[in-house]
Amino acid sequence: MCPHERDHAERSLADENIVWFLLRMFPTQMMTGEENLSVNPLTWNRFCELNSNENTAQTVIGYGPLYPQTPTNPDVTTSLDYFISVSLKLQQPKTVITCDQAVYDIIKGLVKKELEKYKHVIVRLGGFHIAQNFLGSIGFLMKESGIENLMVYSGICGRGTANKVIGGKDYYKMVRFHSWVCEAMFMLKWEAFEKWMSEENEVEEFVDGRMAAFKPIIGIE
Repeated sequence: MCPHERDHAERSLADENIVWFLLRMFPTQMMTGEENLSVNPLTWNRFCELNSNENTAQTVIGYGPLYPQTPTNPDVTTSLDYFISVSLKLQQPKTVITCDQAVYDIIKGLVKKELEKYKHVIVRLGGFHIAQNFLGSIGFLMKESGIENLMVYSGICGRGTANKVIGGKDYYKMVRFHSWVCEAMFMLKWEAFEKWMSEENEVEEFVDGRMAAFKPIIGIE
């Protein structure tokens, strides 16, 4: 992907996130339309479906063998060699392995130790641990910024739970609470933005320009 295409994709994704937040707080002072949207907002899947012009064919996903042992089990090397043999039988030159963080560290060490033998091995950290580390990083950067007090005083959780969320120790609560905080911060910024747009008399230009592609989804009049 060239820099121009990447920039366009990033801007499109940013616009989609803005529209999704607007659906959650619809209607606003600047965005008005069908009243039932504020009562029954679109789900994220339905929003993406309406916003996409692609009719992707249904695919079949197949999974290779699983490694049922603990990371401390010495069979990790044996299992890795077995996975490679399965890929070769399927005439697949690359062996893609997805694993949790403990096994990931072990396999990366084996690959680094024997580069030639495992040069066609692609190791992926599982989505759960990627998300957990990412959310934990947010908590690390935001610690003692007042975000814990925001969660407690708003009544969404107690002090102990807030500390767990910021400490990166509760995945499901991290996903939920960080989403709420992000949404709340966006609402505050959007209210200030609408006030500024009204003062500058640029509401109509913004709606007909940057938000034009999403007007049918939001129901902007």
